[in-house]
Amino acid sequence: MSALGLDAVSFNADSYRIALIVAQVAVLGWIVLHDLRTLIVPNRYVYPAIAVSLIAIAPLGLGAITAVWLGALAAFAVVLGIAIVSRGAMGFGDTKVGALCGAIVGLQGVVPMLTLTFVGGGIISVGLLLTRIRSRSDAIAFTPFFLFAVVATLLLTGPSIN
Repeated sequence: MSALGLDAVSFNADSYRIALIVAQVAVLGWIVLHDLRTLIVPNRYVYPAIAVSLIAIAPLGLGAITAVWLGALAAFAVVLGIAIVSRGAMGFGDTKVGALCGAIVGLQGVVPMLTLTFVGGGIISVGLLLTRIRSRSDAIAFTPFFLFAVVATLLLTGPSIN
């Protein structure tokens, strides 16, 4: 019993991590909707989402902090490299979304998440080109592929908790 006569609420790391992931995926969904409407990834949502993701993991300890921070950094670095090499074919907004997605899936989920993102994006893009729904000069929102890949990766690998 505490001084106020209340029992201490026990901390459940699994429940906390799942609640955090649900919130992160909801924000990612909001970013996807904005990107689909405008073809712009809004910094006013992405930057706070990344910051909260990197800070909110702290109660889960050093292992979770390391997995989330390295996941964000690894995904950011890979997508940034692709954005630079592609010379404008991929926007720098996608690099920030990549960092957010890396934070959501953690370091162990980065490779499957990025693989699913780019394979899914490639298949759909080729389909849109072949059906002439889009031409090579048309922009295609890439954040929906990140969202799909994050959800699929979490279902396949589970969230990183420690």
